[in-house]
Amino acid sequence: MFVIRFSKQAEKDKKLLKGAGLEAKAKSLLSVIAENPFQKSPECGHITTM
Repeated sequence: MFVIRFSKQAEKDKKLLKGAGLEAKAKSLLSVIAENPFQKSPECGHITTM
């Protein structure tokens, strides 16, 4: 398991996520990253270019 450390700017952005109602989704994504940062997130689709 990896440790995630937040910058000062990330701490400020945390308030914005909370205000937008995205705190729960952000926490779930951070838990996936903490477990294995190279794993593809199940909530994200494949990015394609035009």
